[in-house]
Amino acid sequence: MPIWFKRIVDHNGQSDPKKLRKDGAIVQIQIGVAGPLVEWLSERDAPIPPSVVGAAMLDTGASRTCVDVGILKGLGLEPTGIVDAWSPAGNSVDGLYFANLNFPELSVYGEFAKPDIGLSPLITVSFDHAVVGIDLGGQTVHGLPLVAFVGRDILRVGQFLYDGLGGFYSVSY
Repeated sequence: MPIWFKRIVDHNGQSDPKKLRKDGAIVQIQIGVAGPLVEWLSERDAPIPPSVVGAAMLDTGASRTCVDVGILKGLGLEPTGIVDAWSPAGNSVDGLYFANLNFPELSVYGEFAKPDIGLSPLITVSFDHAVVGIDLGGQTVHGLPLVAFVGRDILRVGQFLYDGLGGFYSVSY
C-alpha cells in the first residue's frame, strides 16, 4: 500500500503543528476534462482544454468533493445535475460536474522513474469523478490557488492520517 507523507516544518526544519492547524492538509491537484469528453473532443479533432493545477484541501467534513466552479466552466464543462449542499454559510443548490481529478504528489514512481525527465509514474492517482461546483473566491494556500476540497467520497478509497500534535499528515491507498 503506497503511503504519501507530509510533515509541516518551520524555517528551522522543526515540525510546525500550528502551521498545519492554520493551513490544513493540502495536496496538489490537477483538474481536467474527464475521459469520455476527451474521447468525444478527440473524435472531432477539437482542442482539449489544458488541466488546471492548484491546491486541494483534504476535508473529512465534506461528504462530496467540491471544485471551484470557475475552473469547471473554464474547462468548458456543463453541469450534469444538481445537488443540495449544506455549509456553515447556509444551504444551497449547486451544479454537479464530471471532471478528471489527478493527484500528482500521490503518484508512485519507480526507482529510476523521475517525473522531471518525462518518465511516467508506476501508479497514478487519478479519478474521473462527479464533483460539486462551488465558488472558492480566489483563495490561495502554499502559493497555489485553492481550487478544491477533497471530500469523503474520494477519501473513502484509502486512509488519511492527520497528526495535529506531530505536525504531519499522510495518505495511503
